[in-house]
Amino acid sequence: MFVILYKDRVELTKCLRVANKKLSRIYLKGKENLNFNYLLIRLLNLFNIYFQKLFHAKNCI
Repeated sequence: MFVILYKDRVELTKCLRVANKKLSRIYLKGKENLNFNYLLIRLLNLFNIYFQKLFHAKNCI
């Protein structure tokens, strides 16, 4: 078990938000790669849920 400092947790949630925005833009732009982009977004959502549970960050996203 490891402990993550609050500051690090805040940085991580910022990174997740940025990644979400970038992936959303890619998803909206790319129509020929629609299935691939959909999978990327699903994967990122799973990571968001995982990190929220891992760090008990209720206001993560």
